[in-house]
Amino acid sequence: MGDFMRRKKKVLLLGNTCSGKNDIFDEMICVSNKRCKRESFKGEYYYKFENYELINLPDTYNLIWQQGDDCYVRDYLCFEDYDCAVCVIDIADFVNGISLALQIMEITDKMVVLINGSPAENNIDINTGALTKHLGVPVVKATALSGKGINELLEQIYLVANRIIVNEPKTVFYNNDIEYALYRTAKGMKGNIETEKSHRFLALMLLKNDSDFNYSFKEHFGRDIFHNGSLRGNLNTAKLMLENKGIGREKYEKAIALSILEKSKSIYDACITKNIIVKKHRKYTFLRALKYSLASIAALAFVAFLIICIYNHSVL
Repeated sequence: MGDFMRRKKKVLLLGNTCSGKNDIFDEMICVSNKRCKRESFKGEYYYKFENYELINLPDTYNLIWQQGDDCYVRDYLCFEDYDCAVCVIDIADFVNGISLALQIMEITDKMVVLINGSPAENNIDINTGALTKHLGVPVVKATALSGKGINELLEQIYLVANRIIVNEPKTVFYNNDIEYALYRTAKGMKGNIETEKSHRFLALMLLKNDSDFNYSFKEHFGRDIFHNGSLRGNLNTAKLMLENKGIGREKYEKAIALSILEKSKSIYDACITKNIIVKKHRKYTFLRALKYSLASIAALAFVAFLIICIYNHSVL
């Protein structure tokens, strides 16, 4: 137990392109703490008597439909050990960011979501309390360029990494057929593979039958893993059931993508408010001020006109 408490905690930083992830990385290791040691994609920081290793993973938009660096990020999340994953979401690209967060939540509950950017500058309001309830993981608002919110982020990472709080991520519901296929496949993995990661995402990828993922899966759990009777039997049963329902690979992938997109949009609608009323109010205030200014000028002009008329009359 003592060795566990003393070991360096590992934190992953993930996000879409232009999410501000790199700026958050700099803030965490070089601004929040004097003990700053930086490499190209790794850094260290110290918080509440503990050492943390921060790993800035390559930018990615998805973990299910992968190419290039996406495969590396997916495999790291699925097969490596870490204490917390932070998903950085650009406030101006909220739906795509939430889509990535939902995919990460299918893999691990050790997660914090960071909303990067200024709501006021983007003319929106974010209900972080509602967002936390919809996701089932802590949500922090921060502005990378100013460093605002970084201390709260470090605190939430500390709570998750030390299991002081245990998240209950809200996973995406696909259709009934896919959900049952995931259940059967995950059931085949139970007791046959050792991992803290969710069997649900592993099952999702095995049903997708992606050759790159299958290779990584075998490399991690053993080259003969697919020879296991329970896993092989349940996986084949699930695949056959989907085929009998007319759900081939293309339809399977489309159903998953659509479900994630719909979930992301529903979260946006529930947690984001556009400040249209504020804009109207400001416009109305400006017009009202202009109206009174013009009225005052007109009144002054009229008074001046009367004074001139009275003066001319008295002179005559």
